[in-house]
Amino acid sequence: MITSSMCILAHLDERDIDIVLSRPVPAATERTALDPDLIRRRLADVRAHGYAITEGERVPEAIGIAAPVFDALGEVVGAVSIACLASRADDRRLTELVPMVVRAAADISHDLAQLESAGPSATLPATR
Repeated sequence: MITSSMCILAHLDERDIDIVLSRPVPAATERTALDPDLIRRRLADVRAHGYAITEGERVPEAIGIAAPVFDALGEVVGAVSIACLASRADDRRLTELVPMVVRAAADISHDLAQLESAGPSATLPATR
């Protein structure tokens, strides 16, 4: 499962999670998590920490980092993610990248909430 999918799935209700996990998960690499119980534990980690990290599960030698994006009602509507080469992402680099991804998702969530509260004709500036 890729990081953005994990972030979205982690914030759906249990019935939706059950539906998704009742279907076979295709293995993209030998590191792809396939066990539904393991995936559920990882989804709990995403909810607890506010982000997901995967290594080599979709693309060998790639690390994915993602954080969920929420609407004004607190419903998950997407995720922000980045990918990088594992060889270039040591622990120090990951501790730099994770907060950036989480902050970007929080900024988008905030902007979505502003747009939704301002009404259908509202717009935000294209850049910050």
